[in-house]
Amino acid sequence: MTTFDDDEYIFSALKYGASGYLLKDVGMEELYEDIMVIYNGGALINPDIATKVVSMFSNMSRNRNLIINVEENCLDELSKNEWKIVQNIGLGLSNKEIAKKMFLSEGTVRNYLSSILSKLDLRDRTQLAIWAVQTGQIAKDFDND
Repeated sequence: MTTFDDDEYIFSALKYGASGYLLKDVGMEELYEDIMVIYNGGALINPDIATKVVSMFSNMSRNRNLIINVEENCLDELSKNEWKIVQNIGLGLSNKEIAKKMFLSEGTVRNYLSSILSKLDLRDRTQLAIWAVQTGQIAKDFDND
């Protein structure tokens, strides 16, 4: 939670593992709801900041130093369920939403996520989401592979 809506602060916060980015002008009820979303494994971005985040994602394709890289040989280590979780994280779903969609427990989703991050040598779900978007994983059909 911050007063800064500067692009660099936003990107740095998300890059280093923030589960969301909220400006301090939110009301107490909204703040409580936002905290509960994050506590339950979700992610949040203030609506005023979301436009900047979308813009940053589109700029990443033009700026090579913002691209998340994963070793190609690591990709073969992911199971079909792990690929589906990668895709859902790239689409912005929380652990709870993924669990419901895939008929898994939240704990199982967390375990899969931990395994995925380890296999791909990524720091957090934010890096995973960026990588999934950058590489087109969110558009693949993993049900028919």
